[in-house]
Amino acid sequence: MKRSFLGTVFIVTALFTPQSRAAMVTFDLTGGGATPSLSSSYTFNEGGISLLVTSATSGGPVLANQNFPGGIIALDFGIGSSSGLLDSTQIDGSGPDEMVTFIFSGAISYILESVTFDRVGGNDDFSLAVDGNTALANQDIPGGDGFAGFFDADSSTFIFSSVLTETQRTGTQFRFGVAGSNDDYKISSITITALAVPEPTGFAVWSLLGLLVIVAYRTRR
Repeated sequence: MKRSFLGTVFIVTALFTPQSRAAMVTFDLTGGGATPSLSSSYTFNEGGISLLVTSATSGGPVLANQNFPGGIIALDFGIGSSSGLLDSTQIDGSGPDEMVTFIFSGAISYILESVTFDRVGGNDDFSLAVDGNTALANQDIPGGDGFAGFFDADSSTFIFSSVLTETQRTGTQFRFGVAGSNDDYKISSITITALAVPEPTGFAVWSLLGLLVIVAYRTRR
């Protein structure tokens, strides 16, 4: 009974130990207007957080090699994907549905705050999966109106707190795809908030409180 009680105390202490939050971090994915490049993955680093970006299609991973000229496209408009020689450099549903996954590391988990879409037209939607679970299946991308939208040249920022709870948009992997064959876009930036390991001082305070509860329990016995 005593061991069970002590175990409960430490479990409760761990559960209620607050996670510290770092400031929001925005990753610029435009490459500074660099010459278009093709790769099976790209790595970005910002504010002590590492971001790995990979590409895939509904048929499997998209690889960059001499025999199959596809992969992630780094352009001045942002991250896109190409599943073949004649395919566009946008994340699109023309042919196999393309998707790009953002994998973060350096903290426990991450809250997805916003994404800036580029090369947006009036009929463009996107899908989102968080850690492999569908969060948004068919979400309209804002913008795409007027002259810019007609030529798929608009850009807009989507705030995820407007449609998802914090729990629904918290994870380490965020996969963006398309909802239909007419969808095509690029992602020029992504903003997240890191949930870090509890600070040692905070953990010590909660541990001390747990010990005080144990002492009080023993005293009463």
